Formats: sequence, C-alpha cells, structure tokens
Amino acid sequence: MLITRTIEAIHQWLSGPPLTAQDRIRRDIAQESHKPFTNPMGGA
Repeated sequence: MLITRTIEAIHQWLSGPPLTAQDRIRRDIAQESHKPFTNPMGGA
C-alpha cells in the first residue's frame, strides 16, 4: 500500500497541476510559436 501511494505521489508531482483542454491548447500553441518555420518542400 505504501509503494502504491509513493508511486502515485511521484506521478502527480512530475505531471504537475491538472490542465483543462483550453489550457493544453494554449500551452501547445505557445510551444509551437517558438519553433522556426521550415518549408516542407525545401524552398527558401
């Protein structure tokens, strides 16, 4: 029982606070906006 609680506590600590779907979308957009745009066809 102690091992289960420990694993659950570690998982919650690593995963951070729960996010709503809207918060996940905002996070994903923020992460993607920092990536440079590359043309898939290899053009300039």
